Parts: sequence; C-alpha cells; structure tokens
Amino acid sequence: MEMMEPGKALDRMIAEKVMGWKKVYDNSSAVPWRWDQNEGCSRFNGQIVPRYSTDIEDAWKVWERLIELGASPVIDRRGVYAEVSDYEDEIPQEGVSVPHAICLMALKFIAGTAS
Repeated sequence: MEMMEPGKALDRMIAEKVMGWKKVYDNSSAVPWRWDQNEGCSRFNGQIVPRYSTDIEDAWKVWERLIELGASPVIDRRGVYAEVSDYEDEIPQEGVSVPHAICLMALKFIAGTAS
C-alpha cells in the first residue's frame, strides 16, 4: 500500500476512520449528505474538516483520540516518526512531518484493532 500524502483526502479519511465522523442523510439541507462531526480545514459537503495531516494543533486531536482508544502513542526526538505501543505491538510510522506521521500511524492502529 502506498503512503498517502498529507492533505484533504487523508484529512477526510482521518475524520471518518479515526475521529468517528459519519456521513448522514439530511433532507432539510441544500446538500442532503453531510458529515455528522464530533468537532470542528477543507470543506466537504458543507462541513469543515480539520487539517489533521498538516497542522500540529489538529494532529494532537488525533493523538488524544488514540489515547481514548487505548493506544500509547510516542514520538521519538531522533526523527519524524511516531509509534503506537498497544501493549505487545509497536506500529512505527514515518511521515513528511509530525502531523503526517501521526495520521498514518493512527490509520494503522485503527486497521489493526478492526481485524
């Protein structure tokens, strides 16, 4: 699997897979499909998606969500990468920046807990 680049597509995936946003039908809106969000920077169906993969402030929301999900995230000062220590497993992840690495690592963690 290729590494996703930082940007809107990765931010939307994080919103859905990690942060729990759901696409819902709302017939009272001009745009009937919208994201039902937990929090709220691109627009998608009228909703603002935080810049999780490029903005460290938004990336920390992902970090905090991982802790809520039972992960123990760690960033090592030797390089731009992050790990999730889930008791026995470590999921290292490199990225072009710390926010990018956090997002990619979060997706790996979610994929691992779903299996």
